[in-house]
Amino acid sequence: MPAVRRRIVEFTADVSFTRPAFTPKRRNFTLSGPQPVRGIMHPVVSPDGTQVAFAAVGDLWTMPIGGAAKRVTHDASVETDPAWSPDGRSLAYSSDRDGHMNVWVRDLQSGIDRQLTKLTAAAMQSSWSPDGSRIAFSDPEGQIQIVDVKSGAIARAHDHLNEAGRASWAPDGRALIVSSLKVYSTRFREGTNQVLKVSLDGQPDRWFDPMPHKSIGMREDYGPIWSPDGTQMAAIIDGLLAVWPVASDGTPRGSPRPVSTDLAGSPTWTGDSKPDPLSDRRIV
Repeated sequence: MPAVRRRIVEFTADVSFTRPAFTPKRRNFTLSGPQPVRGIMHPVVSPDGTQVAFAAVGDLWTMPIGGAAKRVTHDASVETDPAWSPDGRSLAYSSDRDGHMNVWVRDLQSGIDRQLTKLTAAAMQSSWSPDGSRIAFSDPEGQIQIVDVKSGAIARAHDHLNEAGRASWAPDGRALIVSSLKVYSTRFREGTNQVLKVSLDGQPDRWFDPMPHKSIGMREDYGPIWSPDGTQMAAIIDGLLAVWPVASDGTPRGSPRPVSTDLAGSPTWTGDSKPDPLSDRRIV
């Protein structure tokens, strides 16, 4: 085979573009005293669809839809990740008031807080079971844990996952679904975010791909969430709220369809699984 002769080929190219006009926003970092809140975190709609709970400036708040927000906690600790009990009487949330981020429950009528977990690692992303007897949460190891609301006993539902999202319960309470990374191979972590069903009755895990080779949300607090009547799931896809029909075991029966036109986050269902003209009853 003859040797390949190498030579340098010189060339030039002219590239032009239009630089858009952009004025950086000026921020004042010397302000002191109270300032207006510019955003909220992890909003969740109540089961009866009348109010919303969320985290802001390190505390929990509730707000009647169309009304004024009311502060639920007000202390030096950080409170976040609120979750309504199925009867709407309590909020589960995470707080570091004992030195570690643990799950607490606030009785909204009496105002009494009860520490539910006493871990030395963070317990985040609470999710109540349909019958109100258990709360699923995640820990820093990427494990999904379940705590009994009465006894405080903790059981592991699934071992390490790659930063899975907030768990959502099956309507019958026998399984959880989470947004998790489904890798293409065992060589590395490339893959897409899909729906992982974690059975709590000894059955093997199942993957659902509502949109094959396309990620379902960004994990974290983007869904999927199973509707209480078991007929639909919802998640944030391409920045929009999307829903799709499912069978009783969670198998997709159609492709996700967007139901919002604005960027969305933190989807939640009301207890009746039906749309509401005021709040859309799927996301807040």
